[in-house]
Amino acid sequence: MRLRLAAFLAALALVVSCKSPSVKGYWEKHTPDITDIRAAENEFAAFAELAVKSPEQEAREEIDRLFEQLQADEVAYFVYSEWMVSAFYSPASPCRSCALFSYAMTSHVLKDGIVDGYDAELYERLVTACNTNKEGTALVLPPLNDRRGNDVVIESGEPILFLVVDLSCPSCLKALDKLSKKYPEARHIALCSGPATLPDRTDWEFLRATETDSVYDISAAPFYFVVNSEGIIEKSYTTATL
Repeated sequence: MRLRLAAFLAALALVVSCKSPSVKGYWEKHTPDITDIRAAENEFAAFAELAVKSPEQEAREEIDRLFEQLQADEVAYFVYSEWMVSAFYSPASPCRSCALFSYAMTSHVLKDGIVDGYDAELYERLVTACNTNKEGTALVLPPLNDRRGNDVVIESGEPILFLVVDLSCPSCLKALDKLSKKYPEARHIALCSGPATLPDRTDWEFLRATETDSVYDISAAPFYFVVNSEGIIEKSYTTATL
């Protein structure tokens, strides 16, 4: 998924400066067609950029219009469903919108019956994760263990920066250095997944996270989120690589 995501975000970067006030009517003027995949990708990236700047209802109507057109081509339907994930779900995307991602998935992708099996299960997990630890909500964490395998419970009482780390991902390990001095008033805890040994350094606390699917998507790591002293999310999932 990382390779597909990187390619899409590169396309998105080309159109991120678009200045139209509304996405209304976009898929009346454009036709989803993956014959030229690069052109289609750029066209969708432009749509995503406009969608997050427009009133949510107008964006939803254009998502409806897009999926109506995609019904006739199952291959294109799968491709555009993946682009929905890259544009509206990924913490690395400047167009991240849990509201639009959840709408596209629950109103179309998980309802139309074209995407099923593993892909449908994955998208269901992403919808759950996208709506967990949103700003202003109470902190939710997966089960945690220390380096000895003991259960750990994080209690409120101080601000905490959580960094989600895949121990097999080089950029995740680099993010430890990048974020070590960010939010200096906060406790720094790395939530680690993967079989490798937990790192040993003094500027981070390292915990092993298990059963993470209902809380976040580890394939999107590295990303971080911040909780205040009352256990309320102040900053939701944010990429740690940009």
